[in-house]
Amino acid sequence: MLKMKKINKKDFLEYIKNQTKDEDIFQYDFTGKNIFFLGNKSKNIENFQIEFISASKKYFYTILLRGITKEAEFLHDLAVDYLRKLNLNRNIFLDTEYTVTQI
Repeated sequence: MLKMKKINKKDFLEYIKNQTKDEDIFQYDFTGKNIFFLGNKSKNIENFQIEFISASKKYFYTILLRGITKEAEFLHDLAVDYLRKLNLNRNIFLDTEYTVTQI
């Protein structure tokens, strides 16, 4: 049986941040621990929202990547390639505005 690996949220967020050239990764207390924003925190600008949803501890995981001020669809293929290279041995669904891919 293959060992299931956990996704490193910080590394994934840094990768997406680098692709978008956003300045900050941040959270709000009211959104919970699995929802992150990319943008400029000091100017209260959220460009993207990323939510990590674990459906089970071993198998299913969904990442919602949504644009707030612009669409996140241009990040879909980049994020899929990044996640595939991690070889996490679990079903990950990446969901952007118009596309859902199972990895």
